[in-house]
Amino acid sequence: MGDSILFTLPEVILSVSSLLLLLAAAWGGDNRTSAISVVAVAALVAAGFVAASPVTHGSAFQGLYTSDAFSAFSKVLIYGAAAVSIIIAPRFFAREAGLRAEYPILILLSAVGMGMMVSATDLLTLYVGLELQSLAAYVLASFMRRDNRSAEAGLKYFVLGALASGILLYGISLLYGFTGTTIFSGIANAASDGISTGELFGLVFAGRLRRCAHAGNRLLRLRAEGCRHGAAGPRVDRSARPCEHELATDRDLRGAGLYDPWRRGRDRPEQHQTAARL
Repeated sequence: MGDSILFTLPEVILSVSSLLLLLAAAWGGDNRTSAISVVAVAALVAAGFVAASPVTHGSAFQGLYTSDAFSAFSKVLIYGAAAVSIIIAPRFFAREAGLRAEYPILILLSAVGMGMMVSATDLLTLYVGLELQSLAAYVLASFMRRDNRSAEAGLKYFVLGALASGILLYGISLLYGFTGTTIFSGIANAASDGISTGELFGLVFAGRLRRCAHAGNRLLRLRAEGCRHGAAGPRVDRSARPCEHELATDRDLRGAGLYDPWRRGRDRPEQHQTAARL
């Protein structure tokens, strides 16, 4: 057990840091957001150095978790990206909404889940890491509570995530039933002499997770694009430049004295500036 804790030390550091920072956020409120962000970045840096150390490389928990050079490299990239997202967050939230103390904590918990996934050698370990990462991502997608697009993205991501989780569990259960194991190497050995119909169905259902996760990431990209261009959710893929039909409609409304710039397309002020020049 001691060796297992040593091999999972990066996740332990981030988990303990997340719990302590969560208590600090509950006690100090949003006034401690800057200090919590600094501590979160320090925890990510420490976890990255520990993950890169050869001392923490090995197999833990009877083969359910493996730390090696490849997983260490992936964790360093993950922790570095998480630290950058925390560092650049205040500038974004200064334009959109106030940064709250929970943001760096959610980033830490998401990094823990991603770190578990890259070190997973068992389907159940992969599932636990995936759910830990996804639960934090659900909240991050809907973090801006007063923004309808953020709430919509979080709700859709949650529904897709629940669907993907159920499909993945069904595929895992099929693989376990037909191979007798959930360890990756055991499944590979069972399939070495040919894949049965049950194993094929299990792989197909487990593989559907990738498509559902891609759909969830697409929702996050749409949400980010909507914030960047100031467009409404259903119109995020449209150009910010208005078409001639829209400008003609605005001119007709203005001529009739019924034009209201806040009634339609209020999230696209550049359209009304163009119409005003015409």
